[in-house]
Amino acid sequence: MNEKDILDLAISLSNLKSMYSSIFDEEKDETFMASESKVNNLVNTYNYLKEFFGDSADVDYELYEPHRSMGYISIKAKSFVIDQTCLFSRIIQSADNIDMYGLADGGVRIDLSFYDLTVALEVV
Repeated sequence: MNEKDILDLAISLSNLKSMYSSIFDEEKDETFMASESKVNNLVNTYNYLKEFFGDSADVDYELYEPHRSMGYISIKAKSFVIDQTCLFSRIIQSADNIDMYGLADGGVRIDLSFYDLTVALEVV
């Protein structure tokens, strides 16, 4: 890579950062407040999933990750056998997005994403 290529790459990365920072509001100086009902949905779903899977899966959650308005629940196991499909679908219905994929170690992971966990406050 020569000097011109490095400069072009730096400019491209700067343009990407500008484009995405406006989407995710990371650089705006705004005040946010947690949406109690949305956060409660995530925490309640986490508690139900912990009980549903017991020791057969690792269930974890993160609030305000990967962005301040998001949170997720991650379920990891060697395999999933869901006998009570109606109960499982009721538990996860409050998630905004659900992804399931295989892991390199042969296991399976389900990620439940929750959006709009925070609300921007307007200064009047």
